[in-house]
Amino acid sequence: MPRPDVVSQAIATIVEGVCKENDFDIQYSGVESTYGLPVRRLPTFWDALKAAKARMNQQMDQLIAHFIHRWNRASSIHRLPVEVLAIIFQEFEPSPPHPDGDSSLFDLLLVCRTWYDAITGSPQLWRFFGAHTPYNIARLIVDRSKALPISVDWRPPISADWHLPAEPPKWDLGKVLDLAIENSTRIKSLTADVPWMGNRHLWNLLQAPTPVLETLQVDVPVTNPNVLYEFVLSEGPYLKHLSLLNATTPFDSPRLSNLISLTLRESSWPRSFEDFLRVLSSSQRLETLRIEDVARGTGEVQANASVVLPQLRELVLSDVSSVYVAAILASIYTPSCTHVEVADDVRSEQDSEAVAALDAVIWHPGNDQAAVLVGRKGPNIIPGLLSIQIQFYWITITIGSLESSQGHRKLQFARPNVPQILARLGTTFSQLSSPPAVHLHRMTTHIERRSPVDLLPWSELLDSLLMEGSQACRSVLRQLSRRHGLPGTGGGDWVCRRLSSIKLVYGPRDEEDAALDGGALLSLVRQRWSDEDGFPGAARPAVFEVACNKANFPNLWSLEGEVMRILPSFQLRAMYD
Repeated sequence: MPRPDVVSQAIATIVEGVCKENDFDIQYSGVESTYGLPVRRLPTFWDALKAAKARMNQQMDQLIAHFIHRWNRASSIHRLPVEVLAIIFQEFEPSPPHPDGDSSLFDLLLVCRTWYDAITGSPQLWRFFGAHTPYNIARLIVDRSKALPISVDWRPPISADWHLPAEPPKWDLGKVLDLAIENSTRIKSLTADVPWMGNRHLWNLLQAPTPVLETLQVDVPVTNPNVLYEFVLSEGPYLKHLSLLNATTPFDSPRLSNLISLTLRESSWPRSFEDFLRVLSSSQRLETLRIEDVARGTGEVQANASVVLPQLRELVLSDVSSVYVAAILASIYTPSCTHVEVADDVRSEQDSEAVAALDAVIWHPGNDQAAVLVGRKGPNIIPGLLSIQIQFYWITITIGSLESSQGHRKLQFARPNVPQILARLGTTFSQLSSPPAVHLHRMTTHIERRSPVDLLPWSELLDSLLMEGSQACRSVLRQLSRRHGLPGTGGGDWVCRRLSSIKLVYGPRDEEDAALDGGALLSLVRQRWSDEDGFPGAARPAVFEVACNKANFPNLWSLEGEVMRILPSFQLRAMYD
């Protein structure tokens, strides 16, 4: 901050100079020293002072700007080559500035002359426009980018009924689209949302010559059943990335060979399963495959000779009919896949026989694809978090690996015959070269008519067990009391001998059966852990917990002390009281 006397001296110099120019001498020392000025001439003096103040502010602003300019020029960023600045500026889109949005390339133009020259002289920064871009800016982008490839994002503002206004919009939507069509040979990436009524010019853009197109995404968010949303790609080199929602194109197009990523949603499914497999077989560098919300397809589906996808890293089959999920899994081999998400939530018993036949192809000992799906086989495979759910109505059985690392695998199957696929999975898991420790959870308190879980196929794998419902709990008590023969040894061992955690949860309305509940529990504890029957006891679990309504299970609660005497880790937990 300047000293007060310096500021006072500067003001005195200006005031005395202004007064002298107007033929009046004054020794300025503060406001009081101006009382000698003639009143009739005061307007002249203050107008002159205002003008002097304006000129002084202007010159001071120029001086300050000059200092700032010199300071900025000395900073390291202004010593960067234009090529480096251009790389940094690629993080900004050439979109109209918006007070609530991210910084635009146009904002940077106003920073300084160096940045302005770097931006306007770098064609690679002018690479993107879309339906939200005013025509004059889209025109500028096309011109500034010279002959370089450009990206077009055609997701325009649309009304609630998903169609474009009949009249040309204020933002020159039609002119911008025509500009895209005129420059289609330069389009490298195209994303388009198609209104449900369709748009002739937009389809013209999709079918225009696109010799450098690599990425194509076409979405029809809301479909009209009377309209076929199909387009034919022009001739050209291979696409790299294709994503379709409710739109389709001939899948025998040479441009769909050698894809890197493929996403098909809803009605974008090919006309036949064979067409789909042909696309996969011709895309040996495919890294991502996503099939979503496909409720059904056309034609018969059956397992085919495996299509090997050596580069596939991500496989997502979400909300796809059970028969198609099973057919896909039975027809591909993905040795490098580390991210798997499968959810065939379409529960239909109509195709149950076909699904069971396909399950038999996938889930059998020695099938490499099954081992890949659960993360136990393949080059560069990193075993990771695994969760398998088998559902039918209110029954849910979850098989979860207790291991956790970089991979991700979540498989969710809807099957009418839950015990059948559960047994297949157990047999497949047990035959793996390095099977994981497994947590098994059966969740149902509403339906008990279904067959209980057979623990024997999982006997060598189970580390943790959680069962819900009286029938499931009673089945566990009965099965854990047994020993089973070990193949090739001539001896036997306890079922699920490695269990470290057992949790049984009865339903809120379950009624006690003294023999099947308390009696079976006490018999299990004595046989398995007391050594009273002459067989060596099994390893004691760290957790053994039974939860039930205390009022409905008086006999079970009366046995708590005796059970804890043999197995101190046992705990009864009151619920629903």
